[in-house]
Amino acid sequence: MMSTMKAIAFAVLGFWLAPIAQANSTDAATGHVRTLGDKAITALGNAKTMSEADRDAEFRRLMKDGFDLALIGRFVLGVHWRRATDAEKAEYAPLFEDYVIKTYANRLTNYNDERFEVQSGKPDDEKDVIVASLIHRSEGAPVKVDWRVRISGDKPKIIDVIVEGASMAISQRSEFSSVIQNNGGQIAALIKLLRDKTGK
Repeated sequence: MMSTMKAIAFAVLGFWLAPIAQANSTDAATGHVRTLGDKAITALGNAKTMSEADRDAEFRRLMKDGFDLALIGRFVLGVHWRRATDAEKAEYAPLFEDYVIKTYANRLTNYNDERFEVQSGKPDDEKDVIVASLIHRSEGAPVKVDWRVRISGDKPKIIDVIVEGASMAISQRSEFSSVIQNNGGQIAALIKLLRDKTGK
């Protein structure tokens, strides 16, 4: 009888605590995106007066602090990650990080007078929160950007960016898969492409 009562008590406690945990996760994810956005705006303001090396170093710091680049790198490689050799994985991981940082540093420095607005966050599953935001441009309609934030460990990390409904991680996975498939299924072909694009 006592064990039954304990089970019921824990079930009731879990029922009441689950919304609190979700609220805390949502707040943490929303705050993470807002803080990263504020830092990015500051970095963008300084980027045009920086050397390319200093700019890349600043964006590297922001990306590594805000994004789970290792997880994203594995996701975009898809099924090819599982069949890659240990040597290929070791070579790919830092190249992917360099590629992402260089690509987005170049893209972001083209933005001018944008305003970043975090709107809301909502749990998407047990681990993730989707944070909705708008980028207000000096010309044209605002751009809708959703951020998938993974709640794990002691700090939230962004694992995908969805721009106007299009997942950047899924788009990148499709691109990488095409490169590998068009080169006889060789992951080495993608690694070579990443080396060429990052100058490594």
